[in-house]
Amino acid sequence: MKLIVILLCLIILIISLSNIYIYYGIKRPQGPKGSKGIKGDTGSLGVEGDMGEVGITGYRGTIGIKGKDIGLKGEIGKQGIKGFKGEIGDIGKKGLIGDKGIDGPPGIQGNRGFKGKKGLEGPLGRSRVISNLSPINLIADRRKCIRIDVKDQIELRCPKNMVVFDIRAKKVSDRTVDSNIDNIVCCNMVMNPLYGDYFNKTKMLDKLLINLGTLKTQIAAYKSKYIQGNMWHQYLKGYNEEDISKITYNIEKMLNLLLGIQSFKSIREMPYEVINKYYKDEESAKLIKEYTEGEEANIKEMSDSITSYEYYILNLILGLFKMNAASIDTSDYKRFVKEVYDFPKNDIVSLEEAVNYLN
Repeated sequence: MKLIVILLCLIILIISLSNIYIYYGIKRPQGPKGSKGIKGDTGSLGVEGDMGEVGITGYRGTIGIKGKDIGLKGEIGKQGIKGFKGEIGDIGKKGLIGDKGIDGPPGIQGNRGFKGKKGLEGPLGRSRVISNLSPINLIADRRKCIRIDVKDQIELRCPKNMVVFDIRAKKVSDRTVDSNIDNIVCCNMVMNPLYGDYFNKTKMLDKLLINLGTLKTQIAAYKSKYIQGNMWHQYLKGYNEEDISKITYNIEKMLNLLLGIQSFKSIREMPYEVINKYYKDEESAKLIKEYTEGEEANIKEMSDSITSYEYYILNLILGLFKMNAASIDTSDYKRFVKEVYDFPKNDIVSLEEAVNYLN
């Protein structure tokens, strides 16, 4: 009988210990989170501490170089794809208005700078007398130009039947108007009404800006929906997606050249080493430079500079737009799209022949 009682007690003890272990020893899975309770009242603001003493104002440092004055202006990159617009979030609760801070003491006024010296007044130039107000049909024959360096010559003169097309000079100093001439470029001049129709800066800016802007707009419309009767869409259908991206990229290059015609130089004028230094990416530098060393040497031998060469191409492209005597547009828009695609590595000889034939 005692043995049975002892066994029962052991069984009860084992069951009790098992229940205790199951309850406290085994980690139970967490149940679903309950609803948030009611927010309590906001506590009162603490006592504001005393304001510390104001230190002495330090001396102002020298003004650094402006970032925009360092390096050449880069080309405009391709526009990225517009991301999806997110959903509008809930309006947050308005926070408590803080106490107004104590006004600080007035600052110390800095020393007044010295007044700069007045520069020298330049000499009065001669008046330019033009009897005829219409544009002068006078251009240089790029195939018949020479450069004459100063060296030991006292007086620079162009050979017979040539005129000065360009002068390269350096200022002696910022305190004088005098300059030292390095060299002059002399060219045979062509006086031909035929060329005057398209070798005109004002007309080039007007005509090319309009047609490049139209082509840019039509490319955007073409990507959205092809219209069979649209003249521009008929020309664009011969190019694939990658080609059209190149045309769009070249439009921006040509627009940058046109908008900077008074002061800018082509970015491709910079040496490859300088471009690589700024972009720190060899592939990007090669894409921006575009020309090989051999191509650059040929361009400078032919046109004296890359900038002059590229403006000459723009002038030739201007010659593709023509209106006949009956005011009928006979412009070669298909060739225009092709030349934009090829820019700035256009086939000069073929383009010259096409333009001269059209005019």
